[in-house]
Amino acid sequence: KSATEWFNWKDLPVLSLQVCGHSKVDGHMFYDVKCTLAEPGRWHSPYLSWRSLRRLCHLREGLHDRVKQTLGTAYRDVFANSPFASSLHLPGTS
Repeated sequence: KSATEWFNWKDLPVLSLQVCGHSKVDGHMFYDVKCTLAEPGRWHSPYLSWRSLRRLCHLREGLHDRVKQTLGTAYRDVFANSPFASSLHLPGTS
């Protein structure tokens, strides 16, 4: 479905993403992301749960950039207190 079709549903599933840790593989930092889908109001008992290892560039291109584009000017207000990691990281940081 397109984004517009999803927005027309009354009760959209709730997607939750949680970074549970990270590990270095072949010189690249991978983040352990726990993902869940739940019915609205039932976040404590998701009907689907999975984990995935992703690099920061994967999270930026596949999630952050798309959310930022979709939200447009509202992005700054929605994520004012939780900025996404800089694409130019300092040595020793993740």
